[in-house]
Amino acid sequence: MRYELLEPARNLDEALDTLTKVFAPLYTQSWVKEKAAAHEDAPFDMNVGVFANMWFSKALKLIIAYDGEHPVGYLMGMVFRPLPYQAQVFQIEDWYADGKQDVADGLFNYAREAAKFLGTDEIWVSHSEKELYPLLGGDWQITGKTVIDRYVRR
Repeated sequence: MRYELLEPARNLDEALDTLTKVFAPLYTQSWVKEKAAAHEDAPFDMNVGVFANMWFSKALKLIIAYDGEHPVGYLMGMVFRPLPYQAQVFQIEDWYADGKQDVADGLFNYAREAAKFLGTDEIWVSHSEKELYPLLGGDWQITGKTVIDRYVRR
């Protein structure tokens, strides 16, 4: 198993081809298998423009897990500076390991190490109460929790 930060190529067509072949099938699979039910079975409708813009500007980070040459999981997050204080945050927004704990462990281990070369000094993990994720450990410690309630119009 190997893990890699998927960066956009300078050539736009090549970058879009990589995104389409490597990430898009996993993202769709994660929605169908795991995410749709948590969103009241909303149809998958990726905001391609915003997604691509964030990825091309390198604000959005994609870590891909490979079994040989075959992509089997991803971890997606954003790097940003919080508004009220000085820090660089890598906020993990989503991940998919197709139910394989070793893949999830590897993705989070890679994310923890990636924080060094991403220049971040905080890692935030967005998750639902039902989602369990591998704790970061190492030289990272939980210093607090933030709860985000999601409301939808009925």
